[in-house]
Amino acid sequence: MLVCVFFLISSLPRSIAAAPTSTCRYTSETKTQSGVRYVCLFYKGKSTWIHVPKRSTSRLSPYEKTKLQAYNEIRKQISSSAPINIKLNFIVSSNFPKDLQSKYIDQINLASLAYDQFFNPNTTINVYFQTEKDEKFIDATPILARNKQDFANFLKEWKLNRSKQHVVGLAASFNDFTGKLEGHTGVIVSSRTSEKIVTLYSEQVVAHEYFHVVQDYFKYKKDQKGYPGGVDEYQTIYRPIFREGSANTVATALSMGSFETYLLFYRALVAENKGEGAWLPFKTLTNKKNVISTLKLMELTRNDPAINFTQFVLGSLAFEWLIAEYGFDAYKKLIYNQSLDIDFNENMRLTLGIDSSQFYSLAANHILEAFKFPLPR
Repeated sequence: MLVCVFFLISSLPRSIAAAPTSTCRYTSETKTQSGVRYVCLFYKGKSTWIHVPKRSTSRLSPYEKTKLQAYNEIRKQISSSAPINIKLNFIVSSNFPKDLQSKYIDQINLASLAYDQFFNPNTTINVYFQTEKDEKFIDATPILARNKQDFANFLKEWKLNRSKQHVVGLAASFNDFTGKLEGHTGVIVSSRTSEKIVTLYSEQVVAHEYFHVVQDYFKYKKDQKGYPGGVDEYQTIYRPIFREGSANTVATALSMGSFETYLLFYRALVAENKGEGAWLPFKTLTNKKNVISTLKLMELTRNDPAINFTQFVLGSLAFEWLIAEYGFDAYKKLIYNQSLDIDFNENMRLTLGIDSSQFYSLAANHILEAFKFPLPR
């Protein structure tokens, strides 16, 4: 389940800093001016609007070329034919903002063109779009009520007409919890928000939650058996950086309408994890050894209670590298092999011929390059 909250954002070099003159209202606010997408970054109480200009491939850095390779690999999964396996069932509140309803239905339909390949015929996916005004419906719908603690604080904020820029995961599973073996996905937003208000990060939440249904489809039988070892056993099989991080990788590539916006998204995502207020291990990401040790630290959430959001950041970068290096077909095998009774390390060896430690070592330089982006002076 993804909750998109931003804490601190840094700035970008002046060579690509851009022009809107207004002071932004909150971190990751977006604005389109003269057809160019901007995002606002905060640092030391000051705001800066930045964008990523369109450049030829030859002018991209090696880091950016890796990102382009992953972006293209994922975008190639969008089929030109209508889904033949997925059957969508939309449950949309009348309180849901109409502009976001249209946008998110389009995002679900686009993601279905990529995700359909993972499912057997006649697989129902229930899609829920709800707001704080629909709390009674949520409470009366067990598949939604079971996750209410994940968005309870946002319900309070939205009732006070605050935090309207956030989009929060509402459902993300494949199970028979309702008596039928079906997928459940969706988001919850403020009834008073709009497309112009939500953050750039929020744009991938719909596809992100939906991708968890793909992941769960292949681990359903194991879920039925249960995890006697509790959270540690679960995370040994489905590493947080795999479940959340790679869902971010896939969803972001599908949700950003251009490679420039994709780059903009990651520059903002990484910038917020640098400087004041950043998670302490992120301050050490200045050499390969520290990147590897941080990835190792993030294998189990009990190692550090603060890693919940950070798994999205490093995980998405690590699996971006993996998809660029090995191709999306290899990544798909990691998803398929969740149906086997093996842990994540064994899955890596079976699928790619490398173990987790080798993966961390190989992906470390890509993560290092992401975190080299300078803070403002």
